[in-house]
Formats: sequence, structure tokens, C-alpha cells
Amino acid sequence: MSAAYLHSQSRWNSELCLFLLQRNGQREYIQKFLPGSDETFLRQQNALYKLTDLRFFRGLVRFLRGYLQDYLTVRDKYFEMRWEDLIQKPFSTIQKIAEFIGYPLTMGQAGALLADCLRGGGKILLCGNGGSAGDCQHFAGEMINYLSRDNPRGPLPAIALTADSSVVTSIANDSSFERVFARQVEGLGRPGDVLIGINTSGGSRNVIQAVRAARRMSMRVVVLTGSGGNLDRMADCALQIPSANTQRIQETHLLLEHLICQISENQLV
Repeated sequence: MSAAYLHSQSRWNSELCLFLLQRNGQREYIQKFLPGSDETFLRQQNALYKLTDLRFFRGLVRFLRGYLQDYLTVRDKYFEMRWEDLIQKPFSTIQKIAEFIGYPLTMGQAGALLADCLRGGGKILLCGNGGSAGDCQHFAGEMINYLSRDNPRGPLPAIALTADSSVVTSIANDSSFERVFARQVEGLGRPGDVLIGINTSGGSRNVIQAVRAARRMSMRVVVLTGSGGNLDRMADCALQIPSANTQRIQETHLLLEHLICQISENQLV
């Protein structure tokens, strides 16, 4: 910024530039190019800027104090809310789930269905959407590999119908997304096989279509679902979690999948 440019500005800009030049120690530019820049003027300006700085910092302190108080208030409300949502409510749901799991009849029935199927040379097909699709692949991995090193056994045939993206997208593109699992069940399923449908809502149409296809082919059906929908009425064995919270249902499904896998393993060894 040239001194000639500073000289051409308005009085307000000149005073501002004066202040900036003073702070940078460039008094020679002040004396030469800014009119009225005698020592008295400079002392007055210094006093003004000190007063302005003091007011600014006082205002800044007030702002920061208010901001901090607002932050602490919001933080306290946030953590109070989050504690209830993240800890207390889930624990109440888990307590209900524990009571549900306390009745092992349905889990034992599901494990026995899988063991009978595998013992007879059948296979397990699995379908689900989103997180449940991941559960399908997880379950299939436990069956193909093994659940625990303490219980070694040979691989068990299980196929996640969610894993082949080319098959899934071609069916969805050429037919409809509702048929992505049913079509695979029709191509891979055989009488005596077991279809496991995992669906938190109990109403996903592509899972319902797969269950209907399995029924037509004399396959057995196990479903893991939540408290909604009608999917449980279409299955030979339904593990219905007493909750409408998707996260809690998914967490419990994973536990049940491990337990069912363990039960079927124990019956096969």
C-alpha cells in the first residue's frame, strides 16, 4: 500500500491508516503524507485507540463469557439427553430382549431346522437389506468357516443372496428390486433347504417375495424380525424381537445369529 494512496483517502480512512502505520512503526510516512499529524494529534489518536482497544477487549470478554455459558448449558442438556437416549432406553429394551431370550424354545427350533437341513445335504440361503444384508454375509461366513475355534468342524453350505452385486443389480434392473432375492431362491433353492430372512421392519417386499418363493419350493423358512410387519406369520420359525428400534433389533439379531449357529453346530458334531 503506497503512502500516496493513503493520502488520497477520506479522513476516516486516513485515521485508520494512521493507526496501522503507527502500529508498524512507520512514523515517517505519517509525518510526511498525513496532514495534521503533529505530536498532539498523535497523542490524541493513541489515547483514542487505547480506549477503543479497551472497549473492544471488554466486549470480547463479555461475548466469550456469554458464549461459554451458552455452551455449558447446551452441553449439559445434550449429555443429559444423550445419557437417557443412549444408555437408559437401550437398557430397558435389552431387559425385554433378555426376557425374550430366556425362552430358548424358538432358538432351539431354529437351530434344529438348520441342523436337519445340513445333515440331509441341504444348504442355507440368507436374504436381507442394509444392515441385515451385512448380517446375512456374517452368518454365511460363520457357517462356511466356523463360529469358534473350540468347536472345529467342516464347512457348512450357506449362501448370502446379498453378496453378488452383479446378480442383484441385474435382477433389479431387468425385473424389479422386489424380485432380487426371490429370483435367486428360485435358481439356487431346493426342497429341504432353509431360507433365513432377516428384516427389522418385518415388511420388506423383497424379503417377503423370497419367503413366498421358498414356500412354493418346499423349503423351510426362518425369519429374524422386529415387532412390526407380518413376516413372522409366514415362517416355520420366527425370532421376533420385542422392539421397534432398528438399532436394538439389529444388535439382538447378531446375538441370535451366533446362538443359532452355535446350536446347529452342537447338534451336528
